[in-house]
Amino acid sequence: MTITLGVECIKQVVSKSFIVGVSFIVLAIILLTALIYQRTVAIDPATMPIQSGPGISYRHVSITKRKRVLITGEQRNWYRIRLSDHESAWVPSWLINSKTPLKKSNHLAGAIIAIDPGHGGSDSGAEYKNNSGQAKYMEKTYTLAIAKRLAKQLRSSGAQVVMTRSKDRAVGLRERVRIAENAHADCFISLHLNSSKLVTRQK
Repeated sequence: MTITLGVECIKQVVSKSFIVGVSFIVLAIILLTALIYQRTVAIDPATMPIQSGPGISYRHVSITKRKRVLITGEQRNWYRIRLSDHESAWVPSWLINSKTPLKKSNHLAGAIIAIDPGHGGSDSGAEYKNNSGQAKYMEKTYTLAIAKRLAKQLRSSGAQVVMTRSKDRAVGLRERVRIAENAHADCFISLHLNSSKLVTRQK
């Protein structure tokens, strides 16, 4: 009788251990699957630049159709993706994460562009003064306004835009360069204007 009870107890313990073990494995598989799915993205070659490295200066990688791929790394705001067991590529992270994806890829998509509105803060740049000698139009105001409009257009084309200043503040020349270099900008656009005493518009 004692032996029978002992065997039954062992069976129950083994059965419970087996159930716990299986449950743990199933839970681990579910969590791993969820983790992998969170690190995957859908890419479409018609709307997304796909390069062999983290930037538009690298060779273009051609794929034939839309597919879901695994993200395996990140560098310079680009995601490294696995196309197959033997091939990887890179896509711009800001286009992947955008709430308004591009309708069609273009030569600006994937570019990182630094826009530098000239002057700012105490440095007004060129000025147009009225008859009383007061500065009515200042270069710093117009370079910033133009920069913001340009940035909006570039972003709508899929470029990532970095501004050296987004408000009326003084920015040193070295800081402007550092901002562009830290962003790994493909292009640096510095905006400046001249002033004139002419009050008539020339066509």
